[in-house]
Amino acid sequence: MAQSHGMMTKDADGRMEACAFANPENVLRGVPDERAFVHLASADGTTMIGVWDCGAYAERLIDYPYNEMCSVIEGAVEITADGSDMVTYRAGDTFFMAKGFTGLWESHGRFRKYFMISPG
Repeated sequence: MAQSHGMMTKDADGRMEACAFANPENVLRGVPDERAFVHLASADGTTMIGVWDCGAYAERLIDYPYNEMCSVIEGAVEITADGSDMVTYRAGDTFFMAKGFTGLWESHGRFRKYFMISPG
């Protein structure tokens, strides 16, 4: 993994850039309007730590490709695993998305998180 250190601020020091993690084929409504700053990435790009945000949108996640730890910085997201009740995560909450997750992701406004993803 590349070496990096220093504070990772919630606005990534203005270095957020447009990105496209959402699968357009699975977006049910809204526009993801995603931005991210990757603070640290493995040499092969499969493990990343950074800041990500999005606009109001809903996406059906199918067989999520990562294990991901998320800490909500602002906004809220509703996550509903198939066959389970909806859970809402808000600023200050930390949650885990397991690789293989299938369900609904829905943000009703701007949402921002710190994240760490890993493929295994």
